[in-house]
Amino acid sequence: MPNRNLNDEQKKAIEADGNVLLVACPGSGKTYTLIHKIVDELEKINTHRQFVVALTYTNVAADEIRDRVGKLGVGIDQLWIGTIHSFCLEWIINPYYIYHDKLRYGFRIVDTKEGEDLLDVCAKSEGLKSHYDCNHYVIPDSSIFEVKNNKNAECARKAITAYHSELHKIHAIDFQLLLRYAYELIRDRKEISERLNQLFSIIAVDEYQDTLLIQYEILSYIFKANTSHTRLFMVGDPNQAIFSSLGGVALEQNDIESRTGLLLDKHELVKNYRSSQKIIDYYSHFMVKKMELESAGMYKTHNSFIVFNSSIEKSKVGQYIADIIKYNIEYLNIDPSEICVVAPQWGYLSPLNRCLVSLLPEYNFNGPGLSPFGRNRDNFWYKVARLALTKPSPEIFNKRMYWAQEILQYLRRECNLSPEVSGRDLLLISNSIIDGLSTYSDSSSGIEYLIKYFNIFIETLNISLIAGTEITTQLENFCTRTREQLKKKINDFENIDADTLENYKKFFQPYTGITVSTIHGVKGEEYDTVIAFGLLEGVVPHFSEVEKDKSAKRTMFVVGSRARKNLWLIAERSLDRYKRVRQPSGILRSYQYAYDDPPYAYDDPS
Repeated sequence: MPNRNLNDEQKKAIEADGNVLLVACPGSGKTYTLIHKIVDELEKINTHRQFVVALTYTNVAADEIRDRVGKLGVGIDQLWIGTIHSFCLEWIINPYYIYHDKLRYGFRIVDTKEGEDLLDVCAKSEGLKSHYDCNHYVIPDSSIFEVKNNKNAECARKAITAYHSELHKIHAIDFQLLLRYAYELIRDRKEISERLNQLFSIIAVDEYQDTLLIQYEILSYIFKANTSHTRLFMVGDPNQAIFSSLGGVALEQNDIESRTGLLLDKHELVKNYRSSQKIIDYYSHFMVKKMELESAGMYKTHNSFIVFNSSIEKSKVGQYIADIIKYNIEYLNIDPSEICVVAPQWGYLSPLNRCLVSLLPEYNFNGPGLSPFGRNRDNFWYKVARLALTKPSPEIFNKRMYWAQEILQYLRRECNLSPEVSGRDLLLISNSIIDGLSTYSDSSSGIEYLIKYFNIFIETLNISLIAGTEITTQLENFCTRTREQLKKKINDFENIDADTLENYKKFFQPYTGITVSTIHGVKGEEYDTVIAFGLLEGVVPHFSEVEKDKSAKRTMFVVGSRARKNLWLIAERSLDRYKRVRQPSGILRSYQYAYDDPPYAYDDPS
């Protein structure tokens, strides 16, 4: 049994035998509790024919939990962890696709970028600007998909229908259709749910408040199977439900029980071990579901700064944020890796990132445009690149072994690779290739190194690259997009030597720089200092949101709850397309909070 340091509320949730709904506030040790629940369940398994399943919202979260479970000394061979999309692909689509009319003749999955490019074409044919005007998600009824509320909804619907038709022509599906077809398979073929019910001792769902209705339905078929073996452990926080525009729904307990046929034992974690009481008191104002939160960590009495600036001009925001960063590092002794700059939308970040890199060349940044791989993370060869660019070491052996197993699974399915090749064999092959390419220095071209590695990898494993096959298409896409990203980085960041092997390797090392991300992108993370900008009406909440007040509150709740010590909020002055001054978000204007004066006088460069 691993050494534990759990409070009473965490212990009760873990030790509960039945089905559990765990509502956990920010910084309450939610992930820690989930990890120990997984460990407990793995130790109970006494047959190789059963699995513990953990569903996470992102692959990053899955990697973190898997790694932390492995470090506790518990075998993870019978742990399956990943996103709901990965789950549907591995456990429903791949074993049973021949039973679906639209899949039985074969299919490939388009990655995010390829899907967006195709949807762009369809959107423009309907007079729309881009795929951003066609935001949609699949739903469990005959209409197939739901279009985000906007004035061009009918045009968007036509574009999406045309997009699905084009995908069908090339025998391809995207991640939304993957969910749709998995739902139809498990709905129409009872033997699938019965089989999975027998295999899974428990399904743990992380961040349940971001779950789509169709995902609830897919899982419900498993729980409702006649065998009734599988239990449910759901963890989340309704106050952080900020993915409603993508179909995420924070169902109430009775709704979940009604859909799954299960009775849930509800538990709460209300002790926050992350933030100062001052920070907690601030963001508690934005709670939609009321909880009495208590600071119980080392920063409980920290003298936090909470600053709000709604007078700074848009053109000066970059310099203002750069000054905040310097003040935090040089005067407050905050480590750069403990500083995060966030905005509500991706469009705000690239210009700021370019500005910060220029103004603060002495610091590293992790943000949009800096990755050498662009939107390639769903690509098979990105997964191979992870092995190529990480140095073999005991510290990351478990992580690299999992990557190897993931690669093997794909190659066995798509290339008929011999099942005799093990994960350890693949790591030895990869390490041998790395040794053979040792003449490449860190200043060498990163893309040339990867292409050489891929060629040796393909030759060693006798992989056949036939034109038009998924693995060939993915290789072409990976190389093309990596070169495109390289060109973009050279154009955008004059002082970054983008195409070095060192730069490529850095991407898979622990982050050491300042994070620049969307609010959605940092949910689940924590930093000493959080700097949020773009907090404007029409953005927080987005003008297309139906429940605007709730959406804005949840967004600000997530922003505030990322911070341990300090919080800077910015609603920069700018003009809308009608030349009107944009107002700060109404949710901030209505909050009569006594903000702190900036701890230093901002030197206006004008």
